[in-house]
Amino acid sequence: MQKLFLLDYAFGLRFITNNFKFKIKNMNRIARKIACALKSRGMQRILFFFVGITSTIWFLVRVIPKPVRATYPCMRAAAPLMSSFVCYLLTFFGAATTFRLFRKNLRKARWVAAGLSGALFILLLFLVNAQDVRNTFAATVLSNDDLNAYHNSSVDGSAIGVPQGIIPGRVVWAWDNRATDERANEKEQAVEGMFYFQEAMNDQFVIDRLFDASVMSVVGLEKDGSLVEAWNKIFLHFNNLRAQRFGESEREGKTYQPGEKIFIKMNYTSQDGPNTGGEYKNTDAYGGSLIESSPFVLLALLRNLVEYVGVAQEDIYIGDPIRNFPRNDLEYIFERYPQVNLLGKEDKYGKTLRENGTEDRVFYADLGGHIEKLNKQLDDATYLFNLPVIKGHASAGYSAAVKNFLGAHTLANSQHLHVTFLDDEENRRYDIYRAHLDLMASKHLGQKTVLHIADALYSGDRWDGRNVKWEMPPFNNDYPSSLFMSLDPVALESVCYDFIRGEYRGQDGAYKEAFPHMVGADDFLHQAADPDCRPYNWKNGKNYNPDGNRPVTFSLGVHEHWDPETKSYKTIDLVKLKSAQLKNNDYRWKDLDAILKYPNRESVLVVPHTEALQMDGDYEKSPWINLPWLSSNFCWLSTSGITQEYPALFKEYDLNPQNYSGFYKLAWNKDNKELYILFKVKDSSFIEDNTTDESWKDAYWEKYDILEIFFAPDATEGWHGNISNNDDGIALHTTVGFRDDASDSWRVRRSIDVDPSGAVADYTHYIKDSYVKKIGDYYYWEIALDISRVPKEKLCHDGEVKFCMTYNDVDDVNGSVRRTGQYGTIYQPDGKDWNDQECRNNAWQIIDALGTLRFSENGPTGIESVDEIEKIGKIYIAGESLYIENMENGSRISIYDYRGQLLYSDILKTENEQISLTDISASNFIVVCQSSTKKVSKKFVVNR
Repeated sequence: MQKLFLLDYAFGLRFITNNFKFKIKNMNRIARKIACALKSRGMQRILFFFVGITSTIWFLVRVIPKPVRATYPCMRAAAPLMSSFVCYLLTFFGAATTFRLFRKNLRKARWVAAGLSGALFILLLFLVNAQDVRNTFAATVLSNDDLNAYHNSSVDGSAIGVPQGIIPGRVVWAWDNRATDERANEKEQAVEGMFYFQEAMNDQFVIDRLFDASVMSVVGLEKDGSLVEAWNKIFLHFNNLRAQRFGESEREGKTYQPGEKIFIKMNYTSQDGPNTGGEYKNTDAYGGSLIESSPFVLLALLRNLVEYVGVAQEDIYIGDPIRNFPRNDLEYIFERYPQVNLLGKEDKYGKTLRENGTEDRVFYADLGGHIEKLNKQLDDATYLFNLPVIKGHASAGYSAAVKNFLGAHTLANSQHLHVTFLDDEENRRYDIYRAHLDLMASKHLGQKTVLHIADALYSGDRWDGRNVKWEMPPFNNDYPSSLFMSLDPVALESVCYDFIRGEYRGQDGAYKEAFPHMVGADDFLHQAADPDCRPYNWKNGKNYNPDGNRPVTFSLGVHEHWDPETKSYKTIDLVKLKSAQLKNNDYRWKDLDAILKYPNRESVLVVPHTEALQMDGDYEKSPWINLPWLSSNFCWLSTSGITQEYPALFKEYDLNPQNYSGFYKLAWNKDNKELYILFKVKDSSFIEDNTTDESWKDAYWEKYDILEIFFAPDATEGWHGNISNNDDGIALHTTVGFRDDASDSWRVRRSIDVDPSGAVADYTHYIKDSYVKKIGDYYYWEIALDISRVPKEKLCHDGEVKFCMTYNDVDDVNGSVRRTGQYGTIYQPDGKDWNDQECRNNAWQIIDALGTLRFSENGPTGIESVDEIEKIGKIYIAGESLYIENMENGSRISIYDYRGQLLYSDILKTENEQISLTDISASNFIVVCQSSTKKVSKKFVVNR
């Protein structure tokens, strides 16, 4: 009993001051400091009696007149103190009484009575000394009120610490149940092809939207702005924080700089065990459900870093240093970003072999002087991104971002750190040393992390957790399908912990273990948030000092527990995002569709090729080898649209777009008037044109896999089906036939559209040459398109030709061949919702909904995604110059690189000006021209 839990005393003060309406400034913080500072045994004895008496009086005065008050949080805090004090008095006076009986019986030679009274005295004496309010209280499962009773704040009495971030304390929760497939095998129900980590069970397009909207929201760009601007803010904030905390003045005021290396820390728990050997993710009796980091969230992060931050692929390293890289994840990432470094512990399980660092990096405060070295690639990186999956954990209570740092070192495993976890019941309490804090505060790990991201597409109840569906709203027995993101690591951990603790309550046998409810699971968050809560502030005069030369004296963020009914906080700024079309009004959601601002026009600047290009399926020849792959993954028609059209056929068939992925490249030849197309498509069921008669005119586009080329040589707007001769706007539905089995290749069979009368007509003459070849999982379409009908004045960068492509995916479903999806090169935002199929279906008919083609004769080439607030004049590239035409005098022209760094700025002195690009090294940049009333911006992705 002498080990009185002083934290209860501190919060007893808080409850007293709150109930009597005392307005004492910083009372809660004073109480916390009293509790953390007064740890001596003598002071415990003194305070024990004071707290016991006051708690008993307080409880009786409040509860006897009105018994219902016993349920109030303040009474629940006072009750254990009162009961412990009463128990102490009973045992103390009981021991004194039995000792007197023992002496009396002994003097009168009543040996049996003396023995019984003596034994009872010894038992009661043991209880007096063994009772420990702290341990007794820790043995219970704490309610949410109990958890918040441990917190203090001068603001609202529930949060600890100082909120961090551009918007302090902001955590973004993005949810869309379409991100995952509810059929992904759960628990031990292993079904080949339906594992949670496979493409068919995840919708990359939806996951990309969750990620992009989260990035915009975490920096507060929810009404206006771009992903480029958002990332600029994130890196600028991070570098300024490093300058402030670690004296790195050279970082101040800077965003990402070319050549700086980035490490992405994954969580690959199973990739070292006997079930996988580092080859593929576990698919044994666990049902392929050992929950690990998702390749789909990783791809969303990579796309942002490469396309919006401007990081070179070769400067990105990805892995879990003490594990191997799972081959299914490797294949998914490598086919899209082949130059990134995917680390393997052994060279056959990754594209890059991991290396061990040689410098001492993490100095643990209470592990016998243990010091760790880190993985060299991680240590050499300027920036770190932590990409864990959230789940329960039998040792730590739960696992999220911080625990994922355990795999960053050079040892074989992390068991040496588990001594600070909850394996030992002695650790299931508060205010003891936690290695988590050393990891969070290290300048080489937690303080190197730019953005904290938690993958909650799927989750499990333990480190080897089987993926299980979540019962709590809004998930309602479906997978969580969520992402969490924050610039405040403590706030992110707090939110993740509340979700995990709310779901895993031990109510579903072995698959809903209550590990997160172990007392002390959030102890490291108390200490990370508030320096006054750290035991080394009052024990042995030590402090957390993970860098070896700079004790951690500042708050790492804000910690708080939610209101479980509303999933809301008082201090943590939890922003909840979902698509508007999801019918769920349980919480105050924000519409992620309104945050995203994808351009609905894309202008492709086509590279010139001086020689006629032979169509032979060789994608490593010039000019293809030197051009980037552009994406063709925007959904025009998907399963839900098809379901509306063919309800009987597709009632039980729910195909995700992940059996498809598409990319393309373009070039042209001025002399031959040919546009060269290289289209790369993954198609799980490739169906060729096998017609031999006029039956090709019957629903042609719904029977075969089709590359559809939208092309309007002379028109800029209108309805292509009503244009004279149909040559000004056509939609070439192009199929293959006549397969050459020896070379696994095809030629284009036919390309059709409807003529002005509405009849199906053959336009194959537009295809001058073609070759389609299967290589690996992909089909490569190489086509020479006749562009001789394009007016001469448009065969230059200043001319516009309407153009885009889609792939109509046709599959054999239950014995019936039907179109199951359509995916294009540009985003079509028309309509009230991005997945509104009727709005999507109009795009094929409307010429001005197409993208724009510009023919470059000798300049940089690539894609320029146009985002025009209001079109004023023209901005374009020709040769090595940027041309500005028909702009207002006095307008400011600014050129930024993709990191947001200003490369050039000047005032326009005339309406038409030419700016040389020879001194601009960036290949990806944004041009902004703004007058007093108007603004136009264009972003260029170019190759030199």
